[in-house]
Amino acid sequence: MGRSFRTRAAPTQEAGSLIPTESDGFDERESVAGDLEELPDWVQPGAARLHHVSAVVVAHNGAAWLPTVTSFLAEQTRPPDSVVGVDTGSTDGSSVILSDALGSDSVIRASTDTSFGAALQLGFSSLPPQQNEDVIEWLWILHDDSAPDSACLELLLRDSDLHATTAVFGAKTLGWHDRRLLLEVGFSVMGSGRRVTGLERREHDQGQHDDRSDTLAVGSAGMLVRRDVWEALGGFDPALPLFRDDLDFCWRVHRAGHAVRVVPAAIVHHREASFHGRRSTGSRREGGGGPVRQSRMHRADRRSALHVLLAQTPGWRLPFTFVRLALGTMFRALLYVLGKDLGRASDELRALGGVVAHPGQLNASRRRNQGLASSSCVRWLRPRARTRLRHAMETVGGMLASGSRATSEVDEDDFPDDSQPGVVRRTFMRPSVWTALVLLVIAAAVSRSLWWGSGSLFGGGLLPAPEGASDLWATYTQGWHELGPGSTTPAPPSLALLALLSSVLLGKAPLAIDLIFLLAVPAAGFSAFLSGRGVIASIPVRVWLSITYALLPVVTTALGTGRVGTLVAAVLLPPTVRLLARCAGVGVTGTALRPATNRTAWFTAAVLAALVACAPVLWVVAFVFGGVAVAIGHRVRNLLIAVLAPLFLLLPWSFEVILHPSLLLSEPGVPVLDGLPVTPLRVALLQPGGPAQIPWWLFAGLVVAALLALLRHDKVRITLALWCVALVSLVLAVVQTRLYVTLPAIQAPVPTWPGPATLLMGFALVCAAAVAGDGLRERIGGATFGWRQPGALVLTSLAVLTPIAAVGWWFAEPLGPLHRGDPALLPAYVAEESQGPSQTRTLAITRASGGVMTYTVLSGGGLVVGDAETAPPATAWNGMDAIVSALTSGRGGDEVRALAAQGVGYVLVTDARDGDPLIATLDSEPGMRRLSRAPTGALWSIAGTTSLTRVLAPDGSSEPVLNGVVPPGEAGRVLVLAQSADPGWEAVVGDVSLPVTKATEESLMSWAQAFGVGPEGATVDIRFDDAQRQRWLWLELLLVVIVIVLSLPTRTSRDPDADDADLDSFVQTGVGA
Repeated sequence: MGRSFRTRAAPTQEAGSLIPTESDGFDERESVAGDLEELPDWVQPGAARLHHVSAVVVAHNGAAWLPTVTSFLAEQTRPPDSVVGVDTGSTDGSSVILSDALGSDSVIRASTDTSFGAALQLGFSSLPPQQNEDVIEWLWILHDDSAPDSACLELLLRDSDLHATTAVFGAKTLGWHDRRLLLEVGFSVMGSGRRVTGLERREHDQGQHDDRSDTLAVGSAGMLVRRDVWEALGGFDPALPLFRDDLDFCWRVHRAGHAVRVVPAAIVHHREASFHGRRSTGSRREGGGGPVRQSRMHRADRRSALHVLLAQTPGWRLPFTFVRLALGTMFRALLYVLGKDLGRASDELRALGGVVAHPGQLNASRRRNQGLASSSCVRWLRPRARTRLRHAMETVGGMLASGSRATSEVDEDDFPDDSQPGVVRRTFMRPSVWTALVLLVIAAAVSRSLWWGSGSLFGGGLLPAPEGASDLWATYTQGWHELGPGSTTPAPPSLALLALLSSVLLGKAPLAIDLIFLLAVPAAGFSAFLSGRGVIASIPVRVWLSITYALLPVVTTALGTGRVGTLVAAVLLPPTVRLLARCAGVGVTGTALRPATNRTAWFTAAVLAALVACAPVLWVVAFVFGGVAVAIGHRVRNLLIAVLAPLFLLLPWSFEVILHPSLLLSEPGVPVLDGLPVTPLRVALLQPGGPAQIPWWLFAGLVVAALLALLRHDKVRITLALWCVALVSLVLAVVQTRLYVTLPAIQAPVPTWPGPATLLMGFALVCAAAVAGDGLRERIGGATFGWRQPGALVLTSLAVLTPIAAVGWWFAEPLGPLHRGDPALLPAYVAEESQGPSQTRTLAITRASGGVMTYTVLSGGGLVVGDAETAPPATAWNGMDAIVSALTSGRGGDEVRALAAQGVGYVLVTDARDGDPLIATLDSEPGMRRLSRAPTGALWSIAGTTSLTRVLAPDGSSEPVLNGVVPPGEAGRVLVLAQSADPGWEAVVGDVSLPVTKATEESLMSWAQAFGVGPEGATVDIRFDDAQRQRWLWLELLLVVIVIVLSLPTRTSRDPDADDADLDSFVQTGVGA
């Protein structure tokens, strides 16, 4: 069966097809003839052999491309000896086109559910058996959307004469509409099943891959196969109806001892209609047959990929390969969920399920490999480790963002022409980068004392960092904190941000603190520069904006006083303001800012939550402006998401704010009271108060420049909006200067620092001046001389002089209380004993100014980051207040016994000096013994054995409990834990919980947690049940993940077609392998 054929003209609407026209000046025959004359040496014919080629064209609803295919097939310089067409139930006239070209007796008609491999088998089975052993018989596979160049078959046969052991040859595959677009020059496969072509997306053919030869597999479009090999291997696997059948067959060819080669000189143009969804319905088949919907093409491809990998895996490795592929599939599905492509995620999981649900098909495929060599014989043709890593990264990025509908804002000034040499040079030539580098040099020079020497950064509001990120995570997640008498105060979300940064830095918490203080100034300038994109066109003005903002007194004061929250807020504030403006629609008109989408609103909520975690008071400003914008009808939904969602992201800390509203006025770290309160006038001049008194005139020029900005009428709308932000921030900052609040861990009311509100006010004023200065030179230059020119000169002078004066003052003044040193308060043996069975505590007493003494109880080597925010409330210290007062006054009594009962084994007086009366008082206390001087003061030990847990007998005597072992004794005893009483405590002996009771007043432990114990000895397990906090944290994590997913770009469910053309927008076409 099979004969020569007639050609049929292509439809006139096929303007984008391969058929040359007079208008495009492309003569296919002349091109091919020229190519044959100038073939490279490696394809020149050797000992020519006799060949017989039988071609099979499989069609299914391919009428849009079949005329071109048959025309190119008829023009082969070495035509096939016979051609058979197989139509699988086409409904678009494909069968008629094949009959016109080949003759009705050369066309086989099959049902719609016939797979591609089965259709080929029908075509090849109609051929007469091989009769002449001296003639090599070949089978040539063609799709209804694959058009071979005129010399394609001749070049494939020439190469076969040079490589007698090769059984499969493939052509270089180029695009259908774009004739130079490279689609494939042989391919391999990753361990995950991903097809690897080694080509870049939209790469064009310039002969750069013409040196390829041996390959793992070639595509079935234009594949030339020796007939005896095809018959010996049984053709394509029927379990692979559409995709990956070429990969499986070529893999088996290798294992049978033959070779597979690609011939780059031979060219096939392929539309890849099935893969890109260009074929009409009814073209997809999956599993045991039946049509596959176009929207499920990805599922069919993934199932076939998994099937091939499992079929080619050795038996001993099959379980491990299956587990690896299953985990990889779940990971891919998760990435698709993050990209909000739920259809693809479902396809991934259902593809795996399809393989698992048909074990018989997999067993049949594995039986086809019996008697063949090990699959490892193709290892040298598989991608190397470096290639696998690169493709894995591309896969992750592609799943998350490929096909995103979102478009990024591009600033040509930020991204110079790629023609400039060197990636590094291009990067450092960006204004945003070198501006940040200038600020880094300035900040490092001013704070140079912080970066020399050993030890940790601490001082002011900053406590020393713990050893690792795990300590920070423990503090954040625990429901009970070992601070003084114990605390259930929940850790603030700012601690989670610091723990996350420390985890990114491989668990180095001190390094995270160092980087925050070193990079805060340049990072604030960098974020301000980028946030001005699309609003301020002038690069010099944006440079001024970033430098001036980064050098605001709030930022420099926060750096010197250890206010880590304000420094992080300085970095997050500019992008947060920009995002909120987009959500509210403010400043969008007349600028390059795009209106916010739903995704932008969720991303704004995430960024605002991080900002509020570091500077809680700024949520008040966001709430006020959000409420005003909602009241006047501005983008209500987006604003509600952006402003209210942070409250849920910061759970359970948000509930603590509701119970203690004063937390909104607090900041992370120890309250720094030096320089507070500050006058409203200084706040209006952007001076928040601090140890160093900033001259009032230093930033007065900036305020004047911002006022003059209101005179520019063409920018008055955005300038007024910025001034509204500045005025609301000023009101809030002034209110803070008059407020005294009682924080949970501080007994006396303290003034609050208006730094964050002043920071927002400063940013608004800097932006107002920058907006007015943008394009000012061109506007003034074209106007007649008048008051505008002197006004512009004054505005420019004030603006330029402000950051210069700020740098000079910063260099001249001392940095502040922040310093680097050894944070250890206690000798090493004391710190080690606090971690032992007795869990010994240390009472640390400090003499403050005015003769006031402060104290704390240390449960370890000293206080660390997070302890100030989780300290117990002031009321929890009432019992200890009386004990310390009696101890320091020298009245004498049972205060030493009371300290021992509370687990205190040492007393430390920091900064002790000779002749201090307190030293003499403590030396005279019975039961206290003076030790050698500690690194930071004088140290005494308390006589006897101290322990956090003691057993009180009815007669008032007590004995320590070490490692939870309670000794036998009389009835009526009480087990006392030197921790504040709380319902979360429980003591368990075996499976029995001890009853909760209360110690007597005479024991001095009536405030502590107590349990009743019997006369028998037992091992008691005392623990705090923080399950409620853990549930809240899991909810918080879930909400954070949901918001992150909602803020990610939406991935389109269909990958873009690199060979797309306008023709396909109205031709109802779809999918080809």
